[in-house]
Amino acid sequence: MAEITILKLAEIDALVRRVLLSSGANAETAEVIADVIVAAERDGPKSHGLTGLPNYAMSIRDGWADGCANPYVDIRAASAIHVNGANGYAQIALQRIRNQAVKMARLNGCVVLALRNIHHIG
Repeated sequence: MAEITILKLAEIDALVRRVLLSSGANAETAEVIADVIVAAERDGPKSHGLTGLPNYAMSIRDGWADGCANPYVDIRAASAIHVNGANGYAQIALQRIRNQAVKMARLNGCVVLALRNIHHIG
């Protein structure tokens, strides 16, 4: 019979960071994805939690996703943001523009966000 190991959220966070860093991700990617996985394990959906970690690691190792991507943001209008994710994870791009998008939405009543060249919106 399979042995079950119960991890604390801090242990999950450390495990995810270690796996992603050893797969070739940079510290920012490891941190953001660890936050997403820990939140999914804590709050759901579990499908976005630890079960996804092998896919994140494999996609970085295989070059399918850039674990060191540096997304760049182009403010196109008072309520429009365009982000080129540089083949990194959507979570990294969204983390980078979150505060700006909220500010623009509050000021203008809405914001339109266009993401391209993004890997795995998860």
